[in-house]
Amino acid sequence: MYGQDDQDSPLQDESIGEVLSRLAESGKSYAQAEFNRQKIRAAEIGVEFRNIAILLAVAAFLVLAASVALLVGLIIALTPAIGAWGGTAVVVGAALAIAFLLLILARNRFRGLNGEERP
Repeated sequence: MYGQDDQDSPLQDESIGEVLSRLAESGKSYAQAEFNRQKIRAAEIGVEFRNIAILLAVAAFLVLAASVALLVGLIIALTPAIGAWGGTAVVVGAALAIAFLLLILARNRFRGLNGEERP
């Protein structure tokens, strides 16, 4: 049943300790390769998050610039009716009132998270 080739095989002459040592070494090599792969993957994800953050920052800047342009346009549109100072006062007052309402809503939601029931 066993031929000449089976007896000359170097695997049969290895002890269990040598096989386990080789297995441990192979496992270490695999773990190191997997660690390096995950490091590269994390770096790629980091680059993508950076790109997303840049895109969001540019979008936020453009929204802010558009808001300023809208407010200036409203002031210019109201100037013939109520004057430059009146238009400025109405637009700034309305913007501050909206901001105040948004802050109250945010405070109420924050209190809701903390479990406080009073408004």
